[in-house]
Amino acid sequence: MNYTADSIDNLGISLRTFSKINLDTVFIYPTVANKPYQIALMHKAANNTYSVMDTYNGVTLNNHYIASVEKKDMNFFTATPDTNTNLGVTFRAFDSLVLNSVKIYPSQIGVPFQIDLKRNGTVVNSYTGLTDSTTQVVNLNFGVYPPDSNSIYNLVFASNPLINRDAYAANTSTIKYVPGVIRILNDTAQGKHNYFYDWKVAAYNYTEPVPVNFLIPRDTAADAYKIVFTDNPGAKRDLGTTTSLTVPDGLTINTSTDQGYYNYFYNWKVRTNYFKFYSPAEALTLFGDASKIYIDYPDTANSQNVMDYTYCSKMFTYLQTVRMRNTLKNNVAFRDNLVSTSNLAFTGALDAW
Repeated sequence: MNYTADSIDNLGISLRTFSKINLDTVFIYPTVANKPYQIALMHKAANNTYSVMDTYNGVTLNNHYIASVEKKDMNFFTATPDTNTNLGVTFRAFDSLVLNSVKIYPSQIGVPFQIDLKRNGTVVNSYTGLTDSTTQVVNLNFGVYPPDSNSIYNLVFASNPLINRDAYAANTSTIKYVPGVIRILNDTAQGKHNYFYDWKVAAYNYTEPVPVNFLIPRDTAADAYKIVFTDNPGAKRDLGTTTSLTVPDGLTINTSTDQGYYNYFYNWKVRTNYFKFYSPAEALTLFGDASKIYIDYPDTANSQNVMDYTYCSKMFTYLQTVRMRNTLKNNVAFRDNLVSTSNLAFTGALDAW
């Protein structure tokens, strides 16, 4: 995504409510691990000033991880050395990452070499060293900070001291794509793998759920509430335009922006006593309709549903009926025939009484 990261406080999302709601969770994109932050729910007074109603204090997660990418080992039986400097591995980065190390297979010891990282044909990082074994791990520590996901990167030898590469063979265990992080586009030439094996790629799982659990009373005044960072840990926000989302009888979210960037808080999980708000993906999974982002639940607090343990099982919740109907429509054991028109007619269920 096209994004910026900053530590600006008191920028956020404004909203108004038409019934009492619970804001259970929002998602943020921190750039630094183990850093304290505070998110505040603010309410607008009659004089148009905001005061803090509730806060959530947290610490960004240390969710740094290392992924192994590319072919892990070289096949010595099919390997041959060469001195090509225009062959390498082409890849695309979808977010900031660090290429910690790669494995190379020199045919000579004590010979200098240079590895370059290019972005769109321009060298952005280089590593120089000496070959020290026939199987050598090179600690590149190349930072990759793509301005966009369309940039093309190449890892190549600028100085190649007879490095081995083996015959290409399709291998389903070779990881060439880490979602949201990196995709290998091309790593072969002339039927051989291009020099760089067993990449160690470090990245952050930037999205982080925050269980704010804000109870927000009904207030229909324009921009009655704001959700803001009062202590911003250096969160990302992407390019966006001001839009408005209204859930009937629930709330209106005014998507605030600053200098063309969306203000920090993504993928809200909202509920009330009367409806629940779903993401399009959740709605598609649950109801088969991505546009069904909210459902009227007059029985949300229904303690008499058959899955509750109140020993008063008299009714069903909405999703229990959805599950039953989906089960009846399933063709396992010809179950869907039970409610087919032909079967209902054959069994007399459609006959007049």
